[in-house]
Amino acid sequence: MPASFDLAVLLDYVEEETKNWVRFFVQHPAALDVKLDIAHVENTRGLLHHIFAVEHRYAQRLFEEPNTPFEDIPSAPNETLFRIGEQARIRLRQFIESADDSKLARNVTFKTVSFGELTVTFRKCLTHALIHSIRHWAQLATELRRAGYKQHWQHDFVFTKAME
Repeated sequence: MPASFDLAVLLDYVEEETKNWVRFFVQHPAALDVKLDIAHVENTRGLLHHIFAVEHRYAQRLFEEPNTPFEDIPSAPNETLFRIGEQARIRLRQFIESADDSKLARNVTFKTVSFGELTVTFRKCLTHALIHSIRHWAQLATELRRAGYKQHWQHDFVFTKAME
């Protein structure tokens, strides 16, 4: 039998990492204004908006709902932006807990912001939503350290409580 991986564990990691970042930004609000060259955004706040908007829109796709346009997803105040991400991850967990293998194997077609129409399985859609967040958190960690904002927690999966 091939090895398998429970996507809920990956979501656990994303949630733990995101909570650490939220605490970090409460302590270091000026870090939200650090200039970035990631995902076509101008600064950290723009990247947070991008991360949480993607989580939100992918949750909508998984539940086969119309997508909220990016520009309609608020990026301020901070609490609103963080709440959007939190609500999206709650919905991603609901999908994980309710979807069976036949649902995960079904295709979903949607229009992306940058690359036009795309058809993937629900499993790939969910996996992308989680990996997308992880990838951008890693990029952000590096850029903020370069700007003098050291984070005081370990980002690597091996240190997470997600798989104990």
